[in-house]
Amino acid sequence: MRRTRASDYSDVLDFMMARAAVAMFPITNLLEHGLGTNHRKAMTFWVNEPLTDVLGLTGEGMILPVFTSTQVPGIAQALLGQTVSGVVGTAAACATVKTALDLPAAALDRNEPHYELDLAELDMPDVDGLTLVPYTLAPRDVLIAWRTAYYIEALDVRPDDAPARAITHVDSALENDGYRVLMKGDTPMAVTGFNAKLPEIVMIGGVFTPPELRGNGYAGKALALHLAEARAKGVKRAVLSAANDTAAKAYERIKFKKMGTFNITVFDNPVTLHG
Repeated sequence: MRRTRASDYSDVLDFMMARAAVAMFPITNLLEHGLGTNHRKAMTFWVNEPLTDVLGLTGEGMILPVFTSTQVPGIAQALLGQTVSGVVGTAAACATVKTALDLPAAALDRNEPHYELDLAELDMPDVDGLTLVPYTLAPRDVLIAWRTAYYIEALDVRPDDAPARAITHVDSALENDGYRVLMKGDTPMAVTGFNAKLPEIVMIGGVFTPPELRGNGYAGKALALHLAEARAKGVKRAVLSAANDTAAKAYERIKFKKMGTFNITVFDNPVTLHG
């Protein structure tokens, strides 16, 4: 694999856009933060020729592979000397990367069913008495507490690290308008959000209901309302990965269909690749 040049930008973007359902993170990172800038989500890419596989790396060391091949030579040489914090992508692509790099065991290494929904098929649940509001209209302390719990429960973040990460997330989300809170009167019931957004497709993440409110369908209702809002703005498709069976059933109730398996691997401590 070779490192991309500026002249490759359009070809790499077109390749990923054709596979947007499994390439939302590298696409949005590239569009929003560019190639090789100092931003933690800025992208560096390596490609093969002819173009069948794209290997992405963020500024903070997250590997984001978009592969169509089962065997991809040159991964280890491409990433030699880089420091990596994890791998996210289809389970097959992540397995190819981890094997090529001989990566150690990670604090989080989980396969999740990956779902897609044509928003024309969205099955709206009964949402009488419920409203969906931006993060800015919900209590900040509740959002931080919920996000802290989400990090620990869904992403296996260490309890000592989760509160600081939650504060950073909430403050960022308050600015980018990607998250919504389901309210019943003045009481927050659940939260949902878009991790990545393009004009015609969104990637859902951060869906959370506190334990004491679970079993009432609030997460699915929050998500359905958010997707209806996106559909009204021209979005055609949504994708997500389900962290557990309960979440998967909630998504299936509003007509999400399984399309494959995603993997999320995150190291407690970054790994430098010495070869």
